[in-house]
Amino acid sequence: MSTNKSIKIEIPEFMEVTFKHEGYDEQKFEGGGHLTHRDGFFYINTKQRELGGHSYYMNLKFRDNLAVDVYTLDGKDEPVRGHLEFDGIENDKYASGMLRLTQVSPYPVGEFDLVEGKLSAKGTFTFRR
Repeated sequence: MSTNKSIKIEIPEFMEVTFKHEGYDEQKFEGGGHLTHRDGFFYINTKQRELGGHSYYMNLKFRDNLAVDVYTLDGKDEPVRGHLEFDGIENDKYASGMLRLTQVSPYPVGEFDLVEGKLSAKGTFTFRR
């Protein structure tokens, strides 16, 4: 189900994310992430977060007309993409994993499990206004 609303500013939402990087302690982030909607896509991200002395970043991009379902991220394939960064070091920019949408309209709610190189991120997001 697609939404006709266009979000031109970032809207806070609640996110819980557990970041894991090979050789480092697991780090948990709970708080506001950001949601934007433009050009037929939702974008959800944590922004750059300093946790345990390291910098973490996570971004999900998915089409706004997806149904409630489970989606597999596999490289550059659309309709869903994910990206992770650790200490500002960019990898290939395409995470593998899963996105489960439990609500799509008017705003997305769901969970994810992403892996990119030695970094993984697992968590949930819930829009709140």
